[in-house]
Amino acid sequence: YKIRSERPLNLLVKDWNDRVIEIAEVKN
Repeated sequence: YKIRSERPLNLLVKDWNDRVIEIAEVKN
């Protein structure tokens, strides 16, 4: 159960990091 709950969190963090990088690039 722990592994199953951690995988979606990792995916969400990955998507969030990608979005933050895109926003940072646009600002620069």
